[in-house]
Amino acid sequence: MIRTIVVDDEWYNLEEICDCIRETGFMSVESRCRDAAEALREADRVLPQAAFIDIELPGMDGLTLAEKLLEKYPELKIVFITGWNQYAVAAFELNALDYIMKPLSRARFQKMALRLKNQLDPIETVRPGTLTIRCFGEFEVVVNGSPVIWERIKAEELFAFLLVHHDSLVNKDVILENLWPDHERAKSLTILQTAVCKIRNIFSGCSGTVKLTYADNKYGLFLPEADCDYIQADSALARFRNSSPETFGAVESACEAFGKDLFAGCGYLWSEEVGEDLRLRFKSALRKIFAFYREQPDEARSLEALRLLARLSPDTESDQKLYLGALRAAGMDSEAAKYEKWLRQTLKAEYDMNL
Repeated sequence: MIRTIVVDDEWYNLEEICDCIRETGFMSVESRCRDAAEALREADRVLPQAAFIDIELPGMDGLTLAEKLLEKYPELKIVFITGWNQYAVAAFELNALDYIMKPLSRARFQKMALRLKNQLDPIETVRPGTLTIRCFGEFEVVVNGSPVIWERIKAEELFAFLLVHHDSLVNKDVILENLWPDHERAKSLTILQTAVCKIRNIFSGCSGTVKLTYADNKYGLFLPEADCDYIQADSALARFRNSSPETFGAVESACEAFGKDLFAGCGYLWSEEVGEDLRLRFKSALRKIFAFYREQPDEARSLEALRLLARLSPDTESDQKLYLGALRAAGMDSEAAKYEKWLRQTLKAEYDMNL
């Protein structure tokens, strides 16, 4: 995955750019920043390969930020995303990869992303035997840069079900009850065995990356080398400790990926409960992170925790009021108004609710 950092002082632009990055399937958002000072600090931490920068930033402008980043990381690829066209010449004098105008076009962004991928060492993004799995949003499994063609829908669903129980053994009866509750046992066993064979055939060349085991009437999927957003999220939450701020960053980063539903569009009945359980775990952790930084006090970090919490629960009135109140208390009335407008539209369109 190509490591990226995004810098824009408008939250809705940050959201859109990060969504575009994740949609490529070969780039990851390692940090999102609202000003240049934060970006310089974060760059030292994440060592990005590409930076997406707005030019009109509070304090230090985006052009100056790019200069400073390139002084430290000469190989860094810079992409400016801005609403102003008068800086294009200066941007390309910095050898920027691209200069994209707002409002952002998804097609334009994807075209740039492919050019970025081609300029970087392909070994950085696709290695022999690599496995990439995306569970948030559309379910996708990629081996050596090529998407897996399942052919049998139940093999795909079995893989997904075992994935959310990764590194553990699941009783055969539990699998049958969740995947084929309306089938006779004999028929569902046949479907299960066929799906297992299909999975083993698909990943026959990935023995060190994908292990599907069977013992004591139980199946288990082990993915020690996989780049999987669900496993990363699950692991970040498992390691989270509310008194250990060094564990907070992984939870916040994983929460960004959880902006889309788990296995969206797949129609797995069992996945709704799994996704809701994950959402509740994230919300619990974010509330504790917010409480920790509020006691410090650290207004910026507590506000970021509230932003993520509100993003996870647009239909939870208490979380939305808490975030809007925090924005106004911080003197960010314009941000609060923009967010409230977006929230009203989202609630009406997706939940048929009014704020």
